Amino acid sequence: MGWSRKRPWSNAVPTVADGIRFRSGLESRVYVLLKATLVSGDAMFYAPRFPLIGVAPLERHKPLYFTPDFVIRRRDRTVEVYDAKSGRVSRDWARGKAMFQESYGWEVREVKA
Repeated sequence: MGWSRKRPWSNAVPTVADGIRFRSGLESRVYVLLKATLVSGDAMFYAPRFPLIGVAPLERHKPLYFTPDFVIRRRDRTVEVYDAKSGRVSRDWARGKAMFQESYGWEVREVKA
C-alpha cells in the first residue's frame, strides 16, 4: 500500500527579523534591504491584501485578492510594490500580478536577494 506525499511548494522556513515573523528567510532579507532605503515620511507595509477590481468573484462569491510581500508609500506619495521571489513562480501568482498591475497601475517588482 503505497501512499505518496505531495511535494511541498517550497522549502521556506519561517524567520523573524525586527520582531516580525516572515514566511521565509528570503522575505526577511528583502525586508532588511528595503528598510535600509526608507527615509523620514516613508511607510512600509508587509503582506497587504488588495482586492482585484473588475475581476469576477470565485464561485463562492468571494472576491479575489493579490497579496504582494511589501508595499512602500514614499513621502512624495509614490507607491512601490515588491515581491520576494526565489525561482519557482506559480501561474496563479503571475495572473494575479498582471490583474493587480492592470487594476492599480502599479508595477510589481520581483526581488531576489
